Amino acid sequence: MVRELFPYKTKIVAVVSVLLFVLCIAHNALSEQNRDFQTTYDRMIEILEKAETMEFDFTRTIKSEYTGASDTASGTVKTKGDDLSRITIDDRIIVTRGDTIRDYLGSHNQLTISLSAQPVFKELFVSEYFGGFKVASGAKNSSGLILELSPVTSDRKYTEIRMILRWNKEISHYMPKSISYIDDMKRQVRWEFSIIDFDPDFGSETFVFQVPEGCRVVNLVE
Repeated sequence: MVRELFPYKTKIVAVVSVLLFVLCIAHNALSEQNRDFQTTYDRMIEILEKAETMEFDFTRTIKSEYTGASDTASGTVKTKGDDLSRITIDDRIIVTRGDTIRDYLGSHNQLTISLSAQPVFKELFVSEYFGGFKVASGAKNSSGLILELSPVTSDRKYTEIRMILRWNKEISHYMPKSISYIDDMKRQVRWEFSIIDFDPDFGSETFVFQVPEGCRVVNLVE
């Protein structure tokens, strides 16, 4: 009876060894795939940061997990180098030239002029929402890449971070289609982006803000 158990035990050990080998191969393949996704993500960030000109539309939706209330805003981003940008968010227009920001709120017909060391565009769309994350896992389907992200540093309290990338023919690389996450106030936040135009035709007045008649000006620079 004892002798009959040994072949059975040997078979179990063999099966377990094969399973461990398969799992090891699968783990290595998954790790390699995640490295590829991370490389793609890092390259995307590099392109965004180095782009001389960009133009795209966006929609931002914020929904409270507690109350169920939601708020949606939409707008357009136009940027040229690190010094010039124009961002519209509903009735708000933010024009940046160098370190000077002109922030106009149409509903109050008020213009606030201030200084910032960080370009508004990079603060809103690169440093805060795209940069500072690493790829935890990824998948590819017919519409593009789906990346599950995690913060690089512990000071970022976002969770359930998911970014969907689409192929941009103009630059032959993936660019953001959307990003969603739960913020530190437990709100569901989702940004959706149009296809980024890296060669827009900006007019001479694009980055000049014309002060409307009767506008209240709050100058924090002087």
